Amino acid sequence: MQSFRRKSCFILWLFFLFLSVSVNSEAHDNINVHPYITEQAFNIWPNDTDHEIYTYLGPGYRDTGSSCDNAKQGNKITEGAKEEDDYDPYEDICVNDLSNAFYGYYHHFYNPDIPGDNNGLLDQYGALYYAKIYWQRALDNYNSNRGLSYWYLGRIAHLLGDVSVPAHVHRDPHFPGNNDSYEDHVKTNYQNWSSQHAISLGDLPGYTTLDELFYNLAQRTQYFPGDDNEGNISNTSSSWFVGWPDTTGWRIGDYDKYIALENRQKIGDRLMPLAIQYTAVLYRIFWQQIHPGEVDFTGTPRSESAPLTVSFMDLSTNNPVSWVWDFGDGSSGYERNPVHTYSTAGYYTVTLHATGDGGTWTVTKNNYINVGACANGHVRIGDVISGVTIQQAYNGMSGGDTAQTHAYVFSENLLLLNDTSVTLEGGYNCDYSSNTGFTTLNGSLAVRGGTLTVGNLIIK
Repeated sequence: MQSFRRKSCFILWLFFLFLSVSVNSEAHDNINVHPYITEQAFNIWPNDTDHEIYTYLGPGYRDTGSSCDNAKQGNKITEGAKEEDDYDPYEDICVNDLSNAFYGYYHHFYNPDIPGDNNGLLDQYGALYYAKIYWQRALDNYNSNRGLSYWYLGRIAHLLGDVSVPAHVHRDPHFPGNNDSYEDHVKTNYQNWSSQHAISLGDLPGYTTLDELFYNLAQRTQYFPGDDNEGNISNTSSSWFVGWPDTTGWRIGDYDKYIALENRQKIGDRLMPLAIQYTAVLYRIFWQQIHPGEVDFTGTPRSESAPLTVSFMDLSTNNPVSWVWDFGDGSSGYERNPVHTYSTAGYYTVTLHATGDGGTWTVTKNNYINVGACANGHVRIGDVISGVTIQQAYNGMSGGDTAQTHAYVFSENLLLLNDTSVTLEGGYNCDYSSNTGFTTLNGSLAVRGGTLTVGNLIIK
């Protein structure tokens, strides 16, 4: 009898060891999805590379490692979004250790229809419970360790993204051997959806708390089926998704419950844009709480040829009720989020007067809009000015040369192959006498040879 018990315990241990390894490896299939969502959300709010959130966003962060020591030292939103699957700061446990893999796994489920905190997997604490813990730590660290504060914000973004997965809000554990087909689809097709799909949903929801944010996203996600659960339409509004769900063709086979490919794509068409949109709301809620009573705005695009049409967005946190815009070209606006067209080349200073709590507050951004750039060329090497692309300028540079560029938008993909050391300095005004902002590169930058020193360059 004793021998049988030992054998049973050993078999059970092997089962949980297998389960831990599989759950852990499954979690790390998401390493690209969650950082991607955080980046796309920034394009909605605040969508300004001069904004502090961009400083701590960490665009392009794709760390495929799983070091817990590295995770404990995070300082980027994208990094926190990835490392939610690496390390549990609440328990101070590395979830990559086989015996601890479930600690991170439990966090990511949340049924909004179950009251209290035990609405996660197997009645454990749910995603909202841990999001609130991370939220307080983000607030507590903001003044002393701002990077860590935003790292915690990224972890919240990860949990919010998980709430956009039907299996997670239906509390379907999809253990090894029964992986969730929709989640697997998103892991390899996440770039099918972008911030533009989220923008097409309309204005950002006006939520002001994590409870509202998580609850409303989860209710919408519950509307859709998972592999092992039908969609829940009892506590939702069908107007959210007109004509959905289609009751035919959901699953392949009666025993192996598996959502058909075309329906996986349909679910993603609804829920991935929501995940991006709600993450943008998360940024806004966080910013409003740590910067109450401030007046701020963004404008995009800020640098292109005339005529340049700029969409301005009010970021004020003083609960404004009226707005007066001075666009710098003699024109004014009175909407909260106006659209203005500049027809003449030049630099324009923009001012916003927002009336709200405590009166009228003003913010001015000097030389904020660069229209038509300059009459002379956009690149200078030494005393030679030309209107060529940055790539063409680089191809003609020698070791030690410095290329200066206007505060202009270049749309190109740079490939640096020469075995030379050169410098690229961006953000110059028309006569190259001073830096007035940033050069923007809409494209990519790859260095395959030599070295490049860069200043005042933003890559989108």
